[in-house]
Amino acid sequence: MSLDLLRALPEALSEGDALLTPFAVGDDVDELYAALTRAVWEHVPGGAPADPAELRRRMVARISGNPPLCRTWLIRHAGAVVGTTSHFVLPEEPDALEIGATYMAPSTWGSGLNARIKRLMIEAARNAGATRIVFQTDERNRRSARAIAKLGALPRGTRLEKIIRPDGSVRTSLLFELALDEIPLAGGNASGAVVRIGDTVRKPWTASTPSVADFVRSLRESGIDVPRIHGRDEQSRQIIEYVEGPLAMGRDPFTHAELQRVGAMVRAIHDASASYAPPVDAPWETLLEPPDARLICHNDLAPWNLLTGERWVFIDWDGAGPSTRLWDLAYAAQTFTLNAADRDPHEAARDLAAFVDGYRADEAIRAALPHTMHRRAAAMYRLLRTSHEASREPWASMYVAGHGEHWKRVAEYVEQHEGVWAAALLP
Repeated sequence: MSLDLLRALPEALSEGDALLTPFAVGDDVDELYAALTRAVWEHVPGGAPADPAELRRRMVARISGNPPLCRTWLIRHAGAVVGTTSHFVLPEEPDALEIGATYMAPSTWGSGLNARIKRLMIEAARNAGATRIVFQTDERNRRSARAIAKLGALPRGTRLEKIIRPDGSVRTSLLFELALDEIPLAGGNASGAVVRIGDTVRKPWTASTPSVADFVRSLRESGIDVPRIHGRDEQSRQIIEYVEGPLAMGRDPFTHAELQRVGAMVRAIHDASASYAPPVDAPWETLLEPPDARLICHNDLAPWNLLTGERWVFIDWDGAGPSTRLWDLAYAAQTFTLNAADRDPHEAARDLAAFVDGYRADEAIRAALPHTMHRRAAAMYRLLRTSHEASREPWASMYVAGHGEHWKRVAEYVEQHEGVWAAALLP
């Protein structure tokens, strides 16, 4: 019985500023009640609790039993209680645990905190001996269903419940299952669920995947170290080589020598791409294609896509497509050196010069780069803002999760100091 799995869970789960601690009968829930506004309870049987006492009764009832069949957690973010979630025993599925009853403050929605919490819970279940995780959500709760799918869980049908919704209708639940030989990986903002299986990565197959695979193959044949795309699995996902190593965005700041190394990597990719001729009807999924786009580029050569282990490798090639050297370089140079709008511009300019020196940029590119970096950052902000206004996902959620404000500030910063960048890039 999966009760043994429940008992094997640790006493606390944590990652950075996120902490999960077990809820106990004597715990105060006033802070939790204040955080969980009425919008949280839209799809919950019984609706919103009337007061903290009712919320506490519900949570105590969940963990009651001898033995208890669930571990309910309080979720803290930066020290504040922002939600609750649970691991549940599945009496007829001894190798599995269910993760559910997750209620989080609207202030955390779209922030990525829910995915972080779920990955902590999944890893804890795996370490406890579970081989599967089960999820369920109301068929009307599309936000929850999308979040579950992004973890890599696969649909396993629906179930008509003996549960009456607040509006009097009978609930139908969507059921999902995640096999724990599949390890959810961080990221996937725009590419959907990304999981690791052994020495491979699996991610959604799209209309442009064959074109991307052909381009990646060409780069490898030209000597560029990029992850191999092995093919397609039985669930119609890409099978990609897994490369070990930390992402550049999570490590110490680059030295000038390291920035030169990254700049040289970008130049090598562009040079190799210059000899690649894609089929005229090749489909691509590019977001911000500039005029006269003829060179096939990665289009997201940024710290969040560079692994820096034994091999330094750019990953996540799904957005590859037509662009130009200048447009692709402008984005790469800006994200690696000018991505903190509160940084001293003269310090940032020295980093920028090192990156561009590594690229071996000529005078024309150096002259055009300062203004092009602003145009590229501003285009990214417009994409997020207009997507938010049109409710176009995943960019709309990214906008409210902080990406919109980040790119707005960066675009203003890059424009404000164009003269500083131009002086630093003088040949």
